[in-house]
Amino acid sequence: MRAKLGDAKRLQRELRKRYHELGTRASNVSSAVAEDATAARELLEPFGCTLMEAAREYVARRKAAGATVPLRVAWGDFLATKEAEGRSDVYIRDLAITLKVLPAWLLDMEVASIEGFHIEQAVDQTIRTKPLVRGATWNRRLRETGAVINNARNTKAKERRQKRKAPKILKDNDQARLIMQLAEEDGCALPFALMLFAGIRPEGELSKLNAENIRRKYIYVGHEESKTSSDRQIPISENLRAWIKMWDRGPILPQGWQKRCQAIRKAAGIGGKQDILRHTFGSAFYRIHGEQEALQAMGHTSFRTFEAHYKRAVSLERSQEFFSIAPGGESCAPPATIKIA
Repeated sequence: MRAKLGDAKRLQRELRKRYHELGTRASNVSSAVAEDATAARELLEPFGCTLMEAAREYVARRKAAGATVPLRVAWGDFLATKEAEGRSDVYIRDLAITLKVLPAWLLDMEVASIEGFHIEQAVDQTIRTKPLVRGATWNRRLRETGAVINNARNTKAKERRQKRKAPKILKDNDQARLIMQLAEEDGCALPFALMLFAGIRPEGELSKLNAENIRRKYIYVGHEESKTSSDRQIPISENLRAWIKMWDRGPILPQGWQKRCQAIRKAAGIGGKQDILRHTFGSAFYRIHGEQEALQAMGHTSFRTFEAHYKRAVSLERSQEFFSIAPGGESCAPPATIKIA
């Protein structure tokens, strides 16, 4: 009998403790929250779902939809993806312009919280003509913004982005020397030097450059030449300066450039790897100068590409040796490290 009485008293104490805890919590719940909870339970009752189950499902869906990703970040990812897919210069340029003119309040919003009226209001603000005309430009910017948001919300697309392979770079500096040797022998060293030691894009940008773009201390890629419509300045390294000195100030691209370029690339073992020279430059430049300078020199809109692919892709020693490759098989003084990335 005493044992049963002891059990009863222990149960009594536990019940009082639980009652006290629940009562304390209940006293902290406002009337508004209680009303919302009651209304929510009534809405869920036909589905046999508890309030906690609904909350967990909502949180899961928000996370799957990229709720924690600001539109600004999602836009940078989208641009990088489309560049890697080889989309046209016009398509990339339009995306970059729309990113530039969209209001900051939209770009700072989390993707999952953006609704249709937010997009329309933001795109309205990008149109300068008054009264507002929702014409072709308005419709294009609306489609572009919707495409970025849908891509960010697509979990399969996010998985594909995470599995995306790193950009191809030259296997070593000997391969870089071979390319420049072949180009020098064929009389087209300058365009190869601009791709390899300045990161000039082989499609679009290279064919638009002329003597005015090659300044005393840097290569200037203006709005008209740039793939992303944003201008950039690329510092001229000592070895690139040596290659430029060999130039006779004629056209940058020699006669029969396409066939000669393809032949050199094939002989060097990089046929079909379109941007391998530019990616090699980005890897080496990043290692010496750091991300901010590399971002400007490469003309990228997001740090994510550098963090994922360029950071420590090559050693500091290899990067310095890379920027010492000079004409005639010679080597110039390697650059000093400005900022170790």
